[in-house]
Amino acid sequence: METVTLFHIPGIVVAGEGDEATGTTKQNKQYTELCSKKVSSDAFVEHGTQTINLTQKTREIDFEGITQEYKSFQATNWDIDDARHAESITSSKKEEMLYLNMVEEILVEKSKHKAAYIDAENLASHISIGSET
Repeated sequence: METVTLFHIPGIVVAGEGDEATGTTKQNKQYTELCSKKVSSDAFVEHGTQTINLTQKTREIDFEGITQEYKSFQATNWDIDDARHAESITSSKKEEMLYLNMVEEILVEKSKHKAAYIDAENLASHISIGSET
């Protein structure tokens, strides 16, 4: 069976004798000296501070306030279904529909002029159909 360690905190206690003890004692003395020197040189006092906020530039704006509006609508099941199907139209189908609408608009505009029509009766009067005997 294997032992698995999930969380390991190394000890901070060192045996009184040995190589680790002399190094640790030396580091502790250096830290104590540093702390004693810092007490007199730092003017650290634990107290609250106030943040100085510089004056902000003022800017005049036109603002009429927040307006609230009530909106409502009604939709039948058929409207919702039609909207769902309208969203499923592909971009190529939309382009085709735009093209056909544009062609239809052009044809309607051109058909407003008399020159666009062929006089079929006048044309047919010059052509004879049938057998000549």
